Parts: sequence; C-alpha cells; structure tokens
Amino acid sequence: MQTVVEQRVDTLENVLERFITSTNRALLRMENGIRDLKSELEIEAKRLDQKIAEQDKRFKEDMDVKDDKFRKEMKAEADRMNKKWGDLANKMGTLVEDIVAPSIKRAAFELFGFKRIDFFGVRVEKTKLNDRGIQKEFDVIVVGEDKVILNETKSKPSSEYVKEFIDFIKKEEFYDYFPDYKEKKLIPVFSTLYMTADVLKRLTKKRILAMGMSDSVMTVLNYDECRFRGLRPKRK
Repeated sequence: MQTVVEQRVDTLENVLERFITSTNRALLRMENGIRDLKSELEIEAKRLDQKIAEQDKRFKEDMDVKDDKFRKEMKAEADRMNKKWGDLANKMGTLVEDIVAPSIKRAAFELFGFKRIDFFGVRVEKTKLNDRGIQKEFDVIVVGEDKVILNETKSKPSSEYVKEFIDFIKKEEFYDYFPDYKEKKLIPVFSTLYMTADVLKRLTKKRILAMGMSDSVMTVLNYDECRFRGLRPKRK
C-alpha cells in the first residue's frame, strides 16, 4: 500500500513539475510576445507621429502658400481700389475746371474783346522767374493780343482760397511767372459752380471777376459791377 502511495506521489510531482515548466515557458513566451508587441507599437507610434508631423508640415506649408497668395491678392485688390478712388478724386477735382475752361474761352471773345487767342492753357505749370524752386499751377490762362485772362477755379471757394487769389493779384505775382506778359492787361477771374453772396461781394470789391453757374451756363456774375475799362467788346 505504501509503495502504491509513493508511486502516486512521484507521479503527481512529475506532473506538477511538467506543468510548472510548461507554465513558465508559456509565461516567458507571453512576456517575449508582449515585449515584441510593445516594441512594434512604439515603432508604429513613432511612424504615425512622423506621418502626422509631415502632414502638419505640408498642411502648414500649404496654408502659408494660400495665406501668402491671399495676402497678395488682397493687397492687389486694395491697390486697385486705391487707384480707382484716386482717379475718381482727381476727376472730381478737375471736373469744375473742365466745365469752366470753355466758358473762359467764350468770355474772352464775348465779354473781353479778344480778337484772337494766342495761347490757351488749362492747368499750366510754371516756375517762378526769380525763384526756380517755386512752381505754381494755373487753372486757366488765355492770352490775347493785349490782354491775359488768369482764371482760378475752386469747387469749394473757401475764404482762404479767395484771400490767396486776391493777394496774388494785388502783389502782381503773376508777372513773376510770366514776365513776357507784363505789357498785357491782366484780367483776373475767380470761378466756381456755386458762388456764395459773400464771396461774390468780396471779389467785386477787389475788382476781380466772379464766374459762376447762371441758369444752365457759366457766366461772369459781376461784370457790370467791376466796370473794367477797355474790356467790353466794341459794338457796331
């Protein structure tokens, strides 16, 4: 009986030993598998991070290109709009001059007795004779045989503009720019589309002709009041 028990115990110990050995091997393989899997996961994670980084870089570069393109397009559009506004502003600034100029030419014959026009200039730029560093633009100049019409045009005739023109005429500065016309009679004209009563009164007091809109045409508003001698056309 004892011998049978001992045999059974030995058998059980052998089985248990094989089980433990088998279990240890299984655990070792599992650990190796986990280690390999972890390594693969780390490699894959690095590869994924790199791929994401590359995509982010390409996306950023693409966005930078698009952003740069967008900024250039916006700047170009802004430049175009600024040019349009500038052109419009310039056109508005010269609109009144363009309306006044032909009326001055008409007045030269009808009111001021011009027999011919030797020179007709709009927006004439001239350098001052005794100071070459000073240049002035004259809105309209009409030169005849013995007379010169000097026209100053303002869309909004402020008091300061009127004063500057009056002083310019009073000091005879015109001849500092056009000494060749010194022997010709100067006819000063201040023009605007809408001539206020106070500006008209001030110009008349200084014997400066005022041209403004009357009905549908530009006309000299204070011709009779100024009573310029020798300016009326001769009547047949």
